[in-house]
Amino acid sequence: MKQVFFHIEVEDCLWDEVDKVDDQMVAQLETQSIEYISGLFGRPVSTHDRRSSDGALICSFTTNNLDGVRATIRNNLLTEGNDQIVSGAEYVIVRDFQLVS
Repeated sequence: MKQVFFHIEVEDCLWDEVDKVDDQMVAQLETQSIEYISGLFGRPVSTHDRRSSDGALICSFTTNNLDGVRATIRNNLLTEGNDQIVSGAEYVIVRDFQLVS
C-alpha cells in the first residue's frame, strides 16, 4: 500500500464574497470536500494536521492503484498543467498530491 498526501485549501475569496465566515463554516466545507474526495478515489481519507504556511488541511489515503490515482487526478483537473482538482465544495480546492511509500 502506498500513501497519497494532499492538501485541502479554503480559498481566500470566501472572505471577500461571503458576509459571515466562521470556523464552523470552514470546517463544514472541509468535511464536504473530504467526503467528496473519498468517493472520488474510492478510499477513506484521513486528516493529519494543518500546513503551517497557510493553514491548509493535510490529508491522505492509501492505495495499491497509483495509475488509477493519476487518472482520477488527470480527469478532474481544474487547470491544465497542475494537480489542482475539483473538491465538491464551493470555495475549496484540493492540490499538492504527493506519494509516500
